[in-house]
Amino acid sequence: MIAESYAQLPDKIAAYSMGMSMGEWATAKPKVSADTGTFFAKVDSAKFKWLPEENAEPAAVNRSDVEVEDTRPGLGKGIQVWNIRTAQFPFATRMSQQRIVFQPGGFRSLVWITNAAAIMTVISGHVNAATQGGISGGNNTGPSSTSYEATNLGPFDAFYFPIRRGYWIEEATGKEPAEVIVVFEVGNWEALEAKDGFSCANPLGAPWAYEATAGGIECPSTAELVQRDGKRHKSLRRHDNSDTQSLMQQPKQTEIENSEL
Repeated sequence: MIAESYAQLPDKIAAYSMGMSMGEWATAKPKVSADTGTFFAKVDSAKFKWLPEENAEPAAVNRSDVEVEDTRPGLGKGIQVWNIRTAQFPFATRMSQQRIVFQPGGFRSLVWITNAAAIMTVISGHVNAATQGGISGGNNTGPSSTSYEATNLGPFDAFYFPIRRGYWIEEATGKEPAEVIVVFEVGNWEALEAKDGFSCANPLGAPWAYEATAGGIECPSTAELVQRDGKRHKSLRRHDNSDTQSLMQQPKQTEIENSEL
């Protein structure tokens, strides 16, 4: 349940993802019983099988020539994000990356990668990270609804994000900047941002918004809904479970204008 995932987020990330103030989130936050597991372990480097050094001429480019800054809203607070996909680096057909620079206390908001697993490596500073919420692949849904968190990861520490599991990252100290690189196993990853899909300003009316509400998260009546036409509306349409509109349906303009707000 979406509400269970949100309840296990740090409050500042949950409030941001829902489009609420910290005070509104304190009121709306649901109570859940899921435990937080530990998902980080030190590994003896001596047990690794090291590959022989590659002597061929490497394929390389200047980072500034291929990185594209991602300035979309909803990615987090206090961060700068740069992406490299196959379109920018054609040799990378089975690998792509996102580099994130954190200001003290900054965070990368909750996101689901729908077509790839990923590895996060800390370049500098210290971060907290967690993975949670997704498809467990069987009848046991416990692993997918439990948050697995690692704290105070430093340079050269790594964290694995399984495919279709939500994850978030935050600068750990509140006093120093940090930088991480997230490497995906495909040339072009696909992401569902929590801020876009589940927040109180969600313009799609999709089923997951109902699930969040049904799970105990109630949006404030003052929430501002952003419709597809770009207009902002002060009252949020009340979601209910009888509404069957799916994410893939695209309402006509007249339907948007005539919907109850």
